[in-house]
Amino acid sequence: MSIQETTIKQHVSAILRKLNVYNRTQAGILFNQLSQVGKLEVN
Repeated sequence: MSIQETTIKQHVSAILRKLNVYNRTQAGILFNQLSQVGKLEVN
């Protein structure tokens, strides 16, 4: 089973759009901030 690089890029871009951030770094910062204030549950 192989996944094309373009497919991964499309999925990552969709996630970033939904989080309203411009890059993975901003997504990481957002995740960190939300987890510290208890607004994010990670399973």
